[in-house]
Amino acid sequence: MGEDRDELARRYRRLLWAYPHDYRRARGAEMLDTLLCAASPGRRRPTVRERVNLLHHGMRCRLGRPRSHGVVVVAALVAILGGYLGAAGAAWTSWHGARSLPDNTAAAAIARTVLPTAPATDLKRHDDLFFYEGRTDARTPLVGDDDYQPGRVTFCLESPVGFQTEIPQIERQLRDAGWRVADPRFNEPGTWAGASVYAYRDGLVLSIALTDAAQVVPKASDTATIVELNVVRDDPWWVWPAAVVGALLGALAGWLLAGWVSRRTDGRNAILQAGVGLMTVGVFLGMAPAFLLTVRVLSYSFTDPTPGPDSMLLWFGLVWLTRAPAVLGIAAGLLAIGLAAIPRRVPRPAAGPVSP
Repeated sequence: MGEDRDELARRYRRLLWAYPHDYRRARGAEMLDTLLCAASPGRRRPTVRERVNLLHHGMRCRLGRPRSHGVVVVAALVAILGGYLGAAGAAWTSWHGARSLPDNTAAAAIARTVLPTAPATDLKRHDDLFFYEGRTDARTPLVGDDDYQPGRVTFCLESPVGFQTEIPQIERQLRDAGWRVADPRFNEPGTWAGASVYAYRDGLVLSIALTDAAQVVPKASDTATIVELNVVRDDPWWVWPAAVVGALLGALAGWLLAGWVSRRTDGRNAILQAGVGLMTVGVFLGMAPAFLLTVRVLSYSFTDPTPGPDSMLLWFGLVWLTRAPAVLGIAAGLLAIGLAAIPRRVPRPAAGPVSP
């Protein structure tokens, strides 16, 4: 009986960690006694209802301001942004364990598999995991740009055969070499005539764009199709699980941080509370463009998936042109935290009567 009660008490204490430290210090012992008295004899574990109830009320208690509904809304929004940043950060960090791109010799062998009779020309390499394709300057790390791309090895090839005839040959050659080939995607009507072929193997993705040469180089009578081959890394298998874990931890951190700021500023002077409120609005306004852009490109990717690494879309809003307002939003959040961290002024004790 005593061992059962001790085990139940330990489990209750772990659940009570959902409440803030000051609250546990003031009422934790009383709450534990109440829970133990209400528990049936011989029980070693809290019920599911007790777990949910303690976690729910504990997380709400961390926000302070028990009569306010607005603080719950603000904390939920901060948790969403925290989950977004956590997922993006975890995915980006996980990418650093990805394989390297093939060297020039191996990449040329892949090009010969695609078009055995065509010499591979115009080799370009970008071995970084991700890069800005255009010119960058000192402002790019702060403001981002619109040409963010995964690292790649690129070849340009030419074929005397039309692209509609060339596609089945390329598919057959790739399958014979062990590549998994997706269905070709033909260009939309009204654009350049051509198609794209994608293939996968060993953590790599081949993006093969075939274009009718007559629309690009009309005078090249001996060239019917221009082929651009891009060799890029595919998403490592661990990136998406890491992103899910990062999202959950980020959301939890966002909720706890919002609660800490709320409790620290509750009852403080109006100027400080107004400053924290304005900075919080700045966080939402600054992060909104990046967050909404990320949601849009992710939803588009899920409804019309494009072969290739798509986990980079998790942080796309933070590297595109929406980076500048996101940086300002994060700066506003840090300033709000700094204001909340200002120590409270301890009132001086009233002076006693002066003894004669």
